[in-house]
Amino acid sequence: MAYIGPPPSQKLATPTSQYFSGNGSATAFTLNRPVNVAEDLNVYVNNVAQQPGSGKSYTATGTTLTFDAAPDAGTNNVYVVYRGLAEPTTRLEHPSGQPLAATTGTFSGAVSGTTGTFSGNVSIGGNLSVTGTDPSIIKHMQFATISGDTGASTTSTSYVATPVTITVAAADVAKCTRLVISHTGSTRTDKNSHAFQERQFQRTAPSAVTFQNYFLGTVAGGSESLNNCTMTIVDASLGTGDHTYTVYVRKASGNSSYAANVYTHYTASTIVVWGF
Repeated sequence: MAYIGPPPSQKLATPTSQYFSGNGSATAFTLNRPVNVAEDLNVYVNNVAQQPGSGKSYTATGTTLTFDAAPDAGTNNVYVVYRGLAEPTTRLEHPSGQPLAATTGTFSGAVSGTTGTFSGNVSIGGNLSVTGTDPSIIKHMQFATISGDTGASTTSTSYVATPVTITVAAADVAKCTRLVISHTGSTRTDKNSHAFQERQFQRTAPSAVTFQNYFLGTVAGGSESLNNCTMTIVDASLGTGDHTYTVYVRKASGNSSYAANVYTHYTASTIVVWGF
């Protein structure tokens, strides 16, 4: 069982019994377990059952048993039986005093040292920051929509930057051990044969990193090639500071005799980042 806040110092106990020896003058005796009311006990003096309640025979609260009149002197002549589960004064409660079983609303502040599984409805308000090394937990997600431009093209055989770019803030990078970046869009390549282009993600900040390239195009006849392109990379070597990822493109694998124009962002597209 998991607890929120410090665990209780006592647990519910099973029934037991206890003996006292009267001396003819003492009226108060110390119980070895706390109780709530006198009815939590069966009390016998010289084997005679006593009636619980003030002005009757005895009262009991916490760990104190008090008689209206002092029991006679004798060895173990006062016999106490704890009835059922005597409820301790320390209960299973949230630190605020509200029982966990009835807790509703919003948790605020830090919850630390907690293990186990939460069940039922949990409402979390404000920002949730998840830390740890579990690779299955998504700790950050963001996306950007890039407007298309059917006229934006290049004839460069060297990689050039496209407007398909996204920056992950330093504070969000710090939550993660790896980032997954994905771009989905459509592109166009001109030339009637062996017309293709190369695209790749590059990290331009805080340090330069080049990821795998993607080939698009066709070797069939025709005046142009239209292709859908989905590019996904994983950056598992994160640094500090803002991280910027940009799609780069060049024509014909650096061979100017192949494709003419290649288009950088022919249609509207989306770039998405997941942090783990």
